[in-house]
Amino acid sequence: MARIIRFPRRRRSIVLEVAVGCGAAVACILILAPMAETPAAAATEAAPATIVGVAGVVDGDGLRIDGARIRLHGVDAFESGQTCGAQACGRASTENLDRLTRGVEVRCEPLDVDRYGRVVARCVARGVDVGAAQVEAGHALAYRRYSLDYVPHEDAARRARRGAWATGFTSPEEWRRRN
Repeated sequence: MARIIRFPRRRRSIVLEVAVGCGAAVACILILAPMAETPAAAATEAAPATIVGVAGVVDGDGLRIDGARIRLHGVDAFESGQTCGAQACGRASTENLDRLTRGVEVRCEPLDVDRYGRVVARCVARGVDVGAAQVEAGHALAYRRYSLDYVPHEDAARRARRGAWATGFTSPEEWRRRN
């Protein structure tokens, strides 16, 4: 037979208050924890305000400003070791981005943070959107999977046969997959 334990009336109210308080705390944790874990919330917290400074060039679509690693938004540049026909299009892409940004203030507006922890940003140097300039010069492609912003620039480069469009090439994305 089960034995019933009776608490005095005062103790019952304290036990009840503690139980309700704990339940409310657990409910708050369960409701708020998933919201704090969402990628959008993490990206918003991780993406800093405007990044401004003299940039170092990492590759055709990557910069570094004051320790911040930046990936140009909407651009997929040829990889460092990539060739397009006889042309070293990866090296040409890096060199062109260096020409666009060397020794001047670069202003980057963060839009996101990628899976590698780099800030994805639209960057401007000398009043020029450097992502657009890379694509229009034929040193990068519009990264259509993430943005259609630079498709008109890519179309102009293709029509004028600038940069890699002067030769045959494998897209940077396909080249990465193969290598």
